[in-house]
Amino acid sequence: MNKLLSLMTVFVIGLLSLSMVSALQENVDVNWGTIKVNGDVIDLAPGASVLAVEEGQKLNVRIGLQANVDLTNIEVDAKISGYTESSSYATLEDSTTLFDVKQGTTKYVDLTVDLPAKLEKSEYLLRVRISDKNTDAVSKDIKLQVEPKRHGVDISDVVLSPG
Repeated sequence: MNKLLSLMTVFVIGLLSLSMVSALQENVDVNWGTIKVNGDVIDLAPGASVLAVEEGQKLNVRIGLQANVDLTNIEVDAKISGYTESSSYATLEDSTTLFDVKQGTTKYVDLTVDLPAKLEKSEYLLRVRISDKNTDAVSKDIKLQVEPKRHGVDISDVVLSPG
């Protein structure tokens, strides 16, 4: 009898835990639809491949948002942190204005992030974030591998003689 009672207790605790997990998943207000960078669909699964981009390139980011409830005054931004060029105050980010999304609909937003020509050849994270004033932000990280431009030449000054 004691074993049966213990087994029933474990079963009830398991059911309660499962219901709590499903309740947490149902409270998500927005789901990620597709995310495209320069027209390529990004795989958001953990361990997905790294997207190769060239320095000086413009990243056109298109993000699909699927609303589970009516959303008001939300914004989406994309940002690359860690750029340390001291002679330039360029920010590697873009954001939308505030907008609303109705429940059961998908809204697409477009962002543009310009990569500087002298961006260090390294791996960066493009952080895409959905936020509003009252709830926690929802974010995804996209790994980028910045590669040098092939046969790239920068012309910094031209001198003509005679003047």
